[in-house]
Amino acid sequence: MQLENGASYAMLSKEIEDKAHELRKIKGEELHGMDIEELQKLEKVLEVGLSRVTETKANLSLLSLFAGIIMEC
Repeated sequence: MQLENGASYAMLSKEIEDKAHELRKIKGEELHGMDIEELQKLEKVLEVGLSRVTETKANLSLLSLFAGIIMEC
């Protein structure tokens, strides 16, 4: 049982380390060592995310505008 828990701990620790590294890349903190393909993939992920942010921002602006119009009536 102890060996099994140790293996699970090691596996989870490795997964956390990998995810933290991936997050640092997405945040632009660890771009060195990435090849063109990895950078293009990251660029695409960021473009999709930015598109979602822009769309959400536009929707919130419209909701705010409509709420202001309704309050005036």
